[in-house]
Amino acid sequence: MTICMTMLCALLTVVIGLAGRGVLATDFAGNLAGCAENNPLNQCLRETLDDLRPLMLTGIPELGLPRTEPMNVDVISFNQGAPPVKISATFSNVVVT
Repeated sequence: MTICMTMLCALLTVVIGLAGRGVLATDFAGNLAGCAENNPLNQCLRETLDDLRPLMLTGIPELGLPRTEPMNVDVISFNQGAPPVKISATFSNVVVT
């Protein structure tokens, strides 16, 4: 499973869990499902992430989720491509804002 698919699964799990617990004022899961019926999934995910962005500043204390803005990543590595062009990169102490 790719990193993007893993992140998508994690996002959907959080969105559905939050909506189911009544933590969120908006029905993100329902909005995402309704949007995906008539629009490309990437567009709907982008809209859902934009709607969730304010929660990154505060976290969700009710679920024990810390704030993620800024997000501190200890180490992240990428390996992309195939010979003759193959790129490997490792970044440490990354701050994502």
